[in-house]
Amino acid sequence: MILRPSSATGLPKPARSKQLTREEAEALALAALEFLSGEGERIGRFLALSGLDPGTLRKAAAEGRAEGMRISDRWVEDGCDPASPAIEEERAALIRGYTALRDAVRSDASS
Repeated sequence: MILRPSSATGLPKPARSKQLTREEAEALALAALEFLSGEGERIGRFLALSGLDPGTLRKAAAEGRAEGMRISDRWVEDGCDPASPAIEEERAALIRGYTALRDAVRSDASS
């Protein structure tokens, strides 16, 4: 049983010092998907409860890779500065894409 903060449990809500940035929220979501995809049963249950399917995850993978390619093209057009923040943006987009693809493959394998 998991007890959640509420007036019924008497547990206080933890104070949030700041709102998550988009990058922090994406990293948290990826970590959650990584955990869920560790076992076929967990990811299968998550997909069933969330209404997602492996096709949706594959689409997200394709979108992440396409976003990474657009960022890479922009970086080249801007002169290939090795200190450019575009390098980290591209990396994050590719990680999102490949994580979604891996999760879709694992989900297909557990079905």
